[in-house]
Amino acid sequence: MTDLDVLVEQAHNRIRHALSECQNPTVAYSGGKDALVVAHLMAQHGVTDGACEVSFYYQRQEDDIREQAARLGLNIHFYRRLTDDWLRRRNHIIFTDDSAARSASYAARQQKTVAVHAKTNGHDLVAFGRRTEENSVPRILYKNKTGLSFHPIRDWREHHVWEYLASVDIPTPWIYGTIHGEFEGNSGFFSLRARDVGGYANAWRVVSDLDPRFTPDRYGVTL
Repeated sequence: MTDLDVLVEQAHNRIRHALSECQNPTVAYSGGKDALVVAHLMAQHGVTDGACEVSFYYQRQEDDIREQAARLGLNIHFYRRLTDDWLRRRNHIIFTDDSAARSASYAARQQKTVAVHAKTNGHDLVAFGRRTEENSVPRILYKNKTGLSFHPIRDWREHHVWEYLASVDIPTPWIYGTIHGEFEGNSGFFSLRARDVGGYANAWRVVSDLDPRFTPDRYGVTL
């Protein structure tokens, strides 16, 4: 067996155990590489429900994510909870590398949406694609204030994720072929760091080229 085979078998065993501990599971589905792996694994155990926050996604990014979900037979609930006005009031976070601001914006955009979805629909377990290589993940399965938090690929490396997607013929998400995806993966436009693309003005050019809806004027920014 290859390393990936071992990890996949381990993930399935983790899923079986997690499902024995809950009644109504769901998946945090961002449409990124890690979330795709977890959604595909969970679907093999009959779990197809998921929540996805698409606020501030590029249009092609959102279209691709929706197509991927449909292709995999997932029942994804798409939300756009955050408005342009929300970002206008916080335009200092656009293209920032301040870790506290980035963490807070991620929590408001994605984590809050998943938590609301779970509470509204009575889900007592949420499966995430978070991995210790890129995120803080204390344990594979643990209880928090909203229910059980489950991380079946917690100890996978990035190359395992790409190998798995290739092995099951899931296309690489569009965003990873862009400059944004190269640096920030699958995330909202404002998470691009200005320092990675030659400065603040360049960041706006990169973003506007990928989606002309996102311009400085729209968010009260003067260059």
